[in-house]
Amino acid sequence: MAKALHLLAPRFFPLWDLLIANVYGCRYSIKPAEKYVLFMRKTRHLAEQLIGEVPPQETGKSLLKLIDEYNYAKYTKKWVKS
Repeated sequence: MAKALHLLAPRFFPLWDLLIANVYGCRYSIKPAEKYVLFMRKTRHLAEQLIGEVPPQETGKSLLKLIDEYNYAKYTKKWVKS
């Protein structure tokens, strides 16, 4: 569901997978739609905290896209180390 929504409106619907969902406390094995809405709220809250800290992107990427890419790199691929 999340992937389909993301394809329809990528600037509004963030992507997730099981690893990302777990980090955000949104494990979706039960009530996945509710967990996705919770994930969206947490992502929006994070974006609101970062809005003054992250400079505008010359690439045209939205803050949501940057968060999405960070989540993928850190939690899914483990390319980013703490």
